[in-house]
Amino acid sequence: MIELSKPENDVIKNIADGLSSREIATKLFISDLTVKKNILSKSYCKNIAQLVKDCFLQGMI
Repeated sequence: MIELSKPENDVIKNIADGLSSREIATKLFISDLTVKKNILSKSYCKNIAQLVKDCFLQGMI
């Protein structure tokens, strides 16, 4: 099971809503790197698409 903090969960929800990494970074006052790398490093997922799918299947989004 993927366990993310509230800010990380906000990132996933924005990705699922179709926002780009840059748009999310601007909206949440974080860096593009945080959006792309730090979230993936907390999961076993190979890419953002898999992470969003797994979060959806787990009822997180």
